[in-house]
Amino acid sequence: MSEMPLIIRTERLSPEQRALVHRRDGMVLSRKRVVHDLETSRSALYRRNLEAGLLYLDEQIAELDRSLIALAKPPPAGPKPGRSGSRLRVKEKARQG
Repeated sequence: MSEMPLIIRTERLSPEQRALVHRRDGMVLSRKRVVHDLETSRSALYRRNLEAGLLYLDEQIAELDRSLIALAKPPPAGPKPGRSGSRLRVKEKARQG
């Protein structure tokens, strides 16, 4: 996984979103450490463990990204309750009168 930062404006986050961002930041830091250890390790067994850990971190970061994107989407816009019906009644009265 190439490390693509997820850019989020933190001043408007809900507590749930802040927790996810905090968790993601920790995972990204862990990933950097694992990559560094992979670059410097000489033990084949340790490298296999690091590669497995890297795959796990990539999956977790991707899942957190999906969760953050889903939480950032605004709810679907629909008619506001009570407004459209009252407008229709006013238009009908104008046509009748």
